[in-house]
Amino acid sequence: METIIRDVQSMAGSERAAAEALLGHSLAQDQRLFIMVISPLAEPDAAQRHKAWEDLHRSITAMEAHLQDRGVTAEAWNAALDLACEEVRYGKSS
Repeated sequence: METIIRDVQSMAGSERAAAEALLGHSLAQDQRLFIMVISPLAEPDAAQRHKAWEDLHRSITAMEAHLQDRGVTAEAWNAALDLACEEVRYGKSS
């Protein structure tokens, strides 16, 4: 992965013109240009996908056993998840 950060005010005229042409609009002097180049990851093979699924299933099974040991119902767990999601998504807290 390659990352480039440039202050617009310090860019050479040709650099700025190229960036603006690529973006399709002008840049303001107080802005920063952030460019990231990433290479695609190789698609996991069947064995890797199977192992990932088994690991996930094992984690879920352990979590369910942990909740059951503590007497937490599915309804209580779902309500707690809903509240956490509301707080993360919308900044709401109870």
